[in-house]
Amino acid sequence: MEFAIVGLLALSIVLLLLSFFKRDSINELQEQVEELSMSHIQETYQLKKKISVLEEELLMSESTPFIQSSKSPSSSGPGLSSLDREKISSLFQGSLSPDQSVSKVDEEANFLEQIRLKGEQHE
Repeated sequence: MEFAIVGLLALSIVLLLLSFFKRDSINELQEQVEELSMSHIQETYQLKKKISVLEEELLMSESTPFIQSSKSPSSSGPGLSSLDREKISSLFQGSLSPDQSVSKVDEEANFLEQIRLKGEQHE
């Protein structure tokens, strides 16, 4: 009986010592999660920045044809209604503040993205 108690006591001391030297995997996991979170935030920021640059380039490249089409209604494309031409020309003629223009463009971009996604789902 004494032999079993001494053996169990020795085993518990060995296991206790081993537990101190074992690597803590939870801390490693926390560091990995934090690293992934930061990289995700950075990628999201970069993508938003690229999207805003592309939207500006798109608006700049399309601004001249839309303004010209609003001056001559017979040369407008089949997809542009008079309401669309008015919206676009109001953005470029400065009737809205820059913040309002940006919010309008964001709304239109979100709307177009939803339409594109619905079209991809139906294909």
